Formats: sequence, structure tokens, C-alpha cells
Amino acid sequence: MKKLLIIIRGLSGSGKTTLADLIVRYNDNSGDVTADDFFLDEDDVYHFDFKKIKEAHSWCQEETKEMMEEGLEVIVVHNTFKQQWEAVPYFNLASQYSYDVQVVSLYDSGLSDEDLSKRCVHGLTTRQIGDQRAKWDLNIHPHRKNRPRYTPLPAHYQNDRRWRSKSVKGY
Repeated sequence: MKKLLIIIRGLSGSGKTTLADLIVRYNDNSGDVTADDFFLDEDDVYHFDFKKIKEAHSWCQEETKEMMEEGLEVIVVHNTFKQQWEAVPYFNLASQYSYDVQVVSLYDSGLSDEDLSKRCVHGLTTRQIGDQRAKWDLNIHPHRKNRPRYTPLPAHYQNDRRWRSKSVKGY
């Protein structure tokens, strides 16, 4: 069987962890990891520390590498992955350990920043999610040169679902 690395990306609150849990539940020889796991204590209580974010992502990459060395058939990494450079180390690991890569982009799951903020288990504000949205690369595949950016809608359109599908530009 071919080995598969699944990269799930999306804004905070979009459902990355929920999807990762479903994938792992139905694949016996699988594992998942997210940088958020780094901030869990022994009682599974989340204690985020922005000063340790680089350490958390390095840890996440190392955990992915260890799962690849174990030979797990399906590995799911679920982080925001707003920009291409954040995903490159995972593509490199996949190449090194002969894993195919599937990128699943949830983006905003059709939700406004306010809706995402309400769903986000880590308490991000509407503004923080808007900041994520503003940095969003449509394409994170490192071998593709054209990386158009998502252009967010003006604030007065954010909650009007009729306009949301017209907000992608850059082609």
C-alpha cells in the first residue's frame, strides 16, 4: 500500500481537527499531529505561549518524521498552513520517506470570521482570524510557482454570504 501524508489546512475554527480525527478513526495504521498538541499539559489542558510557536512547529515536524520512520500508512498533519513556506518541511519529509501528499484546504468552511471565532476552541478573536485570512496563500504546493493570494472582502461584506464566493482574486 502507498503511504500518504495528508496536510489539512484552514483558518482557525474551520474544522481541521474534526476532519483529522475522522480520518484517523477509520485508518488503523495512521496517526495525526498538530502544533497545538505541543501546548497541551499532562491533563490535556491547552496553554498557548506565542513565544514557543516556532518550537511547537519544530516539534510537530519531528513528530511527523517519527511517524514516517515507524512506517504509518496514513499521517495527518492539521495546522493552519496559511503560507507555502509553512508546508515546505512536510513536503520535504514526504519526499524523503516516499509518502504521497494530499492537501485538504478547508479555508473558512464557508463561515465568517465571527463564526470561526465562536467555533475556535483556542479563543482566537475575529481580528486574529481576519489576520490569518489576509495572509492566506491559495496554493501551498512548493513545486508550483503561481501562488495567488486570497483577497479578503471589505468588513461590511464579511457577514453577507452572497458576496463570499466573489472574494478570491489574484489570477
